[in-house]
Amino acid sequence: DTRMPVASVTAVAKALLKLGELPEHDLPPSRVMNLPSLTVTPAEMIHAVARHAHGQTVGQVSFKPDPMLQTIVDGWPRQFTSEHALSLGIRADAGVDEIVTDYLLRRSGVPESSLHAKRSGRVEP
Repeated sequence: DTRMPVASVTAVAKALLKLGELPEHDLPPSRVMNLPSLTVTPAEMIHAVARHAHGQTVGQVSFKPDPMLQTIVDGWPRQFTSEHALSLGIRADAGVDEIVTDYLLRRSGVPESSLHAKRSGRVEP
């Protein structure tokens, strides 16, 4: 299985907001920085979606190798680690389940103020 780096929209948005708040001297001179990411396989992503389906049909997924696409993906780094980003407090998603949960909560239209409580398991009045 091909492993690839992934990040949730929330993790990327948090990183961009954090970077925007930093003093200029904390940023690299080129302003280019890899963000930390989670490294997973497509099968791990599919299993995470299935774990969150709660009996709902999530669709059929099949794999059909495409040599041209595989060549492109094989040229990607297997993971992004950025010591500089980590030192600034920017973090990768904790796991693929966190990415799926984040997507499902946002897709459901849950108000932003409730997202943290739902992720932490707390119920707000």
